[in-house]
Amino acid sequence: AFALSECFGCQVHIVVRGKSLEDKMSGYLIDKLNKQPNVTIHLETDLTSVDGGRELEDATLTDRRTGKEETLHADHLFVMIGASPRTMWLPDEVQRDEHGYVVTGSGLDRETRNAFEDRYERAPLARETSVEGLFAAGDVVAGSQKRVASAVGAGADSVGDRYRHEHDG
Repeated sequence: AFALSECFGCQVHIVVRGKSLEDKMSGYLIDKLNKQPNVTIHLETDLTSVDGGRELEDATLTDRRTGKEETLHADHLFVMIGASPRTMWLPDEVQRDEHGYVVTGSGLDRETRNAFEDRYERAPLARETSVEGLFAAGDVVAGSQKRVASAVGAGADSVGDRYRHEHDG
């Protein structure tokens, strides 16, 4: 969001469904955004429609508290929905950090890593979780960069790990 706010001559509207930015964003970034004169933050607001011809022209925002709609001229739209790992569906045996991100390879805690090594007579592969043969890559992994290029590279690494797992035993 901050990088977008540095666009010279642009008005940036940040639409936040929640009551605050503090739940999902670092304090120093919030401070920087609040100091940007070209940034308007809309809390408890939904993007309810977009309109245009061959290009985006307008975006309509609806305040969740009042139901009031506001239509803004818009040339571009960047969407980021959520930053939670959503790993609750995984079995309990998959080690996660305190935020719910999946821990892999050498990041596993010492007790889990030792149990893995004792059971399977090998160390977990780089993208392997605490469950033998289950691999994770991308934003869901603890300590990952949360960038598309990093996720793609990690995905390629996990394919290599999966191949090694299948062929090297």
